[in-house]
Amino acid sequence: MATLTTTQTSPSLLGGVVIIGGTIIGAGMFSLP
Repeated sequence: MATLTTTQTSPSLLGGVVIIGGTIIGAGMFSLP
């Protein structure tokens, strides 16, 4: 993780994780009763 984490990829990876995580969580909560 530390080796892949850099000043340029940090915001990119963080943003991607937040977007993907939010989409999965949102879809899961919406599909669940």
